Amino acid sequence: MVKPPQYEAMDETRAFETPRAFIEVFGEDSEYELEREEPRRDPNPPAGPREFTSYHVMKGNEKVATIHYNGHISCYDESIQDKMDKVSEILERHANEAYLRVMGGER
Repeated sequence: MVKPPQYEAMDETRAFETPRAFIEVFGEDSEYELEREEPRRDPNPPAGPREFTSYHVMKGNEKVATIHYNGHISCYDESIQDKMDKVSEILERHANEAYLRVMGGER
């Protein structure tokens, strides 16, 4: 099943804004890095919602969190939970703005 355009816009916006939100919260010189996970590209994609880029938060070679394009964040290191919550808040603010734009309710 295909998602309605306003929800696709939210997912796309989260994927696009994740690197900026990460830098805003963690800073440029953080010991944490963001690693992209591109969706698989099938030349004949099945019917259904589009997939967007997700990201892994890495500390060295250890994955400490995953930021999914659908707004879900999996945090595997309790010490960064507060920062991941802030990243989530930023992404959801942008996603809500995208929703309103698509619905014609931009203010």
